[in-house]
Amino acid sequence: MIIKSANFTEACDIAVKHNKSLNPYAMVFIGLEDEQIWEIRRLYNLHPLLDSECESSYFNNKDSMLVFDDCLFVIINDADYKNDDPETPLSLKIIKRDNFILIFCEDDLYCIDRVFQENSFANLNDSSPQKIKTMFNSEEKDSTIPEFWFEITEANGCSPTEIIIVRLYESLYCRLEAFILDADLEARECLDRCRVIGPDDRVDFIIRLSSNQKRLIYLFDLVDPKIKILQKLVGSENVSKGLKHYLMSLLSKTYVFQQRLRMSQSMLNTAEHIYSVQVDQALNDYSDKLNEISRYFSAFSAIFLPLNLIAGYFGMNVIVPGQMYENLNTFIIICGICIGIFILLVIYYKIKKWI
Repeated sequence: MIIKSANFTEACDIAVKHNKSLNPYAMVFIGLEDEQIWEIRRLYNLHPLLDSECESSYFNNKDSMLVFDDCLFVIINDADYKNDDPETPLSLKIIKRDNFILIFCEDDLYCIDRVFQENSFANLNDSSPQKIKTMFNSEEKDSTIPEFWFEITEANGCSPTEIIIVRLYESLYCRLEAFILDADLEARECLDRCRVIGPDDRVDFIIRLSSNQKRLIYLFDLVDPKIKILQKLVGSENVSKGLKHYLMSLLSKTYVFQQRLRMSQSMLNTAEHIYSVQVDQALNDYSDKLNEISRYFSAFSAIFLPLNLIAGYFGMNVIVPGQMYENLNTFIIICGICIGIFILLVIYYKIKKWI
C-alpha cells in the first residue's frame, strides 16, 4: 500500500483520478477548513452527511460509526498530542472504502504521527516498530509509551485499508496505556501519602488528589466509548473476518483499561476517605482541647464566685443585714459560708479532675 504526502490541490487531483487507480492508497488531512472538507467529500462522491460529521466541532469529538452503502465512517477520539494530556480531546475521522482510506483530524495526533512517515512512501505491511517513525522525533515522549505491534499483513485476511485502521488503533492504545499507567501510579502514591500527611502538606495533597480525579474523568471519557464502537465494528459486515480478530483483541484490552481506571478511582476514593477521617479526627482533637481549656476556666470562675459574693455583699452603698451590730458575728458567718462553698467546689472539681 502506498502512502504519499500531498498538498490540498494535489489531493484534489488524486480524488478526481481515484476511480482510475486500482492500487489502494491513504490520504491524511490535518487542519482542513470546512469548505475544503466539503470539496473533498464532493470529489469522492460521498454521502452529504459526512460534511457535518467531518467538521472541526467539539460535539464531533466522539467515538462513533456510520455505515453507508459505499463506505464505512468511523470516529476515534484521542488526546491532544502537543499538550500530552487527555484533558483536551481530538477526534480522528476515518472514511474507509475498499481501495482507499481518508483520514481527517483537526491537529497532529500521536497515532497519525506514528503510523504515517514523513517521507513520500511507506510500506505498512512491515510490522517492525523501527519502520514507524515520528515527525517530531521526540524521544522523551516515546520513552514512556509501551510498544505492542501485531504481525498484521494482507495474508492475515485484512485489506490494506484495514491494516491502517489496526495500526492507528495500536498507536492510540499505546499512548492511552501510558496515560492509564501514569494515573494508576499517581493514585497509588496518593493512597500511600494520605496516611502520613502532615498539617503543612494538606493543601498540596488536596490539589494533587483533585487533579488526579479530574484526570480519571477524562480518561474514562476516552476509554468507555471505545467499548461500544469496537463492539459495533466487530459486528459490522463492512469489515473483514481477519480485522475482527484484531478488533476483538483491542476490545479485551479496552476492558482491561476500564478495570484499571476503576481500580485507580477506587484508590483515590479510599485516599480521600482516609484523609477526611484524619481531618475529622484532627478537628475533634482540637475541639477536645478547646473544651478542656474552657472547663478549666469555668472551674476557676465557679471557685471564685463566693469571694465575689462577699465583695459584692459588703460593697453595697446601703445598710445590709447584720451591719447595724457592733460585733463581727454576721460578717464571720457570711465569710465562713463563702469559704466553705469555696472548699467544697475545690474538692468537687478535684474529684471530677477538672482542675
